[in-house]
Amino acid sequence: NIVFLPYDFTVTPSSTTQTVNNAFTLTVTARNAQAQTCPNYKGTANVSVVYVSPSTDQAGTISPSSLGATYFTNGIATITTTKYNKWGTIKIKATDSLRSASTGQSQDTRFNPKDFSITLSTPPKSRTFYYQNEQFTATVTARDQDNNTITNYQGTISLTSSDRSLSITYTFLTADSGTHNFTASFSQGGKRTFSVKDTTYTT
Repeated sequence: NIVFLPYDFTVTPSSTTQTVNNAFTLTVTARNAQAQTCPNYKGTANVSVVYVSPSTDQAGTISPSSLGATYFTNGIATITTTKYNKWGTIKIKATDSLRSASTGQSQDTRFNPKDFSITLSTPPKSRTFYYQNEQFTATVTARDQDNNTITNYQGTISLTSSDRSLSITYTFLTADSGTHNFTASFSQGGKRTFSVKDTTYTT
């Protein structure tokens, strides 16, 4: 018996900017040595992650991670339920299970938080307010599509008050595990709201 395997794969996400844990479409195409689609390929192709930034292992999980016969039609697998659970930039890699040299990688794909939550500390002594110059705490958490904390988030955020008297820029550290406490106070009275955004990916 002679086994013929793909020469390589093309791996194409629906967009190079995605949200952590949000489903997106990934297209994997098996190709021959002339870069033509192998129309009868039925797998199995393993899907894995190559870390770009951060470049160290983030213990991320991409799913599905194994593409068998049920995924491929005419040599092409189009997966609409692909998810990745970490923040950062990666390449998505497909490799034939029988030949490690038969492989292919996507372009750099960035995974961002869906949003941030801001939780304010409770005023002491059953008050519903803080005094001027009295410190309070604002806890900022990076969240994925399912509102879970993104524990490896290391982006830079800006935290501002509605009157612009508070403006903090901070880069999350590994030790923050996706959540950081900010302490502040105001010298002037009045009601304020607070907002936070990633300074690079402002949406």
